Amino acid sequence: MDKFIHDLEAQNFKYGDDWVQLVARPVQLWEVIFPNDALPTVLNTVGYGEDTRFKTPLAFLRKALGAKKIPKIDIPKEDQRMRLVTRQNVATYPFGIREDNTWDFGELKGRETL
Repeated sequence: MDKFIHDLEAQNFKYGDDWVQLVARPVQLWEVIFPNDALPTVLNTVGYGEDTRFKTPLAFLRKALGAKKIPKIDIPKEDQRMRLVTRQNVATYPFGIREDNTWDFGELKGRETL
């Protein structure tokens, strides 16, 4: 994969009077696991909003991965804090939530994924 991307980015194309190099940007899908009660803080931290630009493709991913739509919630004042995570040059599009059955840490059983 690395060689393919390297070779792909080595391609140049005419653009006006100049040449430009192809740029390949990764698109990644991540599953985030957290305790059920932390949902408001997690949504606030990852920047969840009502962005509808990608509604159809995200609905497809949600269905394909067996997730439910993220419920509309009012984030309580105590959960409106953001954890210290770098979001510069990162776009996030949370699209679903589901119960996670792979983690069992006793009292933390029943975590959710996003």
